[in-house]
Amino acid sequence: MFSSQSGESTRKRKTFVLPAHKTLSVAFDVARYSTTAVITHHQLTTRHCDLVISRYQKPQKPSGSQRPYRRLLEPSFEFQLGCVPTTTRRPPFQTKARPENQPSLQANYTLAFLCKGQKNMASAVPRPAALDFPSDERFEHRYEQVNGVRYHYLYAEPKDGNIKATVVLIHGWPDISAGWRYQIPVFLELGCRVIAPDMMGYGGTDAPTVPPNDIRLYSMKRAADDIQQLLQQLGINRIILGGHDWGGMVIWRTVLWHPELVSHVFSVCTPYTTPTSSYISTEDMVKGPAPQFGYQIHLASGEVEKKLTSREDIRQFLRGMYGGRGPNREVVFSPFTGVLFENISKVGPSPIITERELDYYADQWHRTGVHGPLNWYRTRKVNYEDELELDPTTKIKMPALMISASKDAVLKPEMAAKMGMIQLSDIQSYSTNEWMQGNTLRI
Repeated sequence: MFSSQSGESTRKRKTFVLPAHKTLSVAFDVARYSTTAVITHHQLTTRHCDLVISRYQKPQKPSGSQRPYRRLLEPSFEFQLGCVPTTTRRPPFQTKARPENQPSLQANYTLAFLCKGQKNMASAVPRPAALDFPSDERFEHRYEQVNGVRYHYLYAEPKDGNIKATVVLIHGWPDISAGWRYQIPVFLELGCRVIAPDMMGYGGTDAPTVPPNDIRLYSMKRAADDIQQLLQQLGINRIILGGHDWGGMVIWRTVLWHPELVSHVFSVCTPYTTPTSSYISTEDMVKGPAPQFGYQIHLASGEVEKKLTSREDIRQFLRGMYGGRGPNREVVFSPFTGVLFENISKVGPSPIITERELDYYADQWHRTGVHGPLNWYRTRKVNYEDELELDPTTKIKMPALMISASKDAVLKPEMAAKMGMIQLSDIQSYSTNEWMQGNTLRI
């Protein structure tokens, strides 16, 4: 993953070279080390960058000569790659010419600068503001009839109209397409067109009732086919495909059913799993290796849609799912048992979603109710049956990125540990230092 070099000087040097599509998470003993991070642009126009972290060991100070080193930060920090501005201001940025007149941008960050936290990192590596809902000039609400179902999706293009790639983003539960509101502006700055659909049953997309409709409308195969058909109708034949939660499972299966469609693939929290010829029910999975999936039994039971019917109840539930807590730290959800109805009325504001955003979410969820989203938890058997036609030895050959969250209580990082040893030929992965809620990284 990293290359290492050692010098002969009194200051021992180790250099870690990190590709642009990764995030570096590394532990430091700050009493002994200082750090410089260098971001180099090979092409300022595409803003494709590499990150180099140089670590130097400080010489031991004579006892009593100066005050002891002050501990500046916790034992670990995370340096998040993002959209680096092309600026010549100093500090912390300076520009220089590379060999053969290739432009580059260099940003030097000392440990003291890095340890000031995410707010300073945000100012050092500016990123565009999140999309505003329900409307924002940077995107359009669009609708398309796909395989007999009306889909709603967010559509955005770079301002200059120069489209370098198309990124399709697939949300999970309990989210909607607006869950990508932080990532879409970044992709736009990178010159990408972005399409983010509300998946079957969510938001502005149709939510067929089951029964009388077939549960296969909510299957992985149907989702993959609908993505392929939507893009065909839009005249798009090649995409970068990313997903979170259920969306992560959708994207892994899409590259198996429609590999010609996807040039690159990434998943947030959801690891790749090989199709299997043996069926394991949710109940058996919970009794065995994954008790944290007990909530899926509750979501599939039918009780939740009977109790979460009003807009206010749905709003309070979503507020709790996005980090809201009661006065005694009550939560609305347990991975092991499901929804805790008795706490829904108790939770206060969410730390990661604004009240305005929450209103939009509540409106979208209340439009068709929670039955549609919960149907995804009733598809385990039909997904297994559909996947019997897939070859479990098929390799995913396009570049793949897996992003895990170390505090995810359900999709635990260790679940992705063996991904590089199975059917992925070019997998890059990392785990954040915190956790994901929706598609927002919480620090």
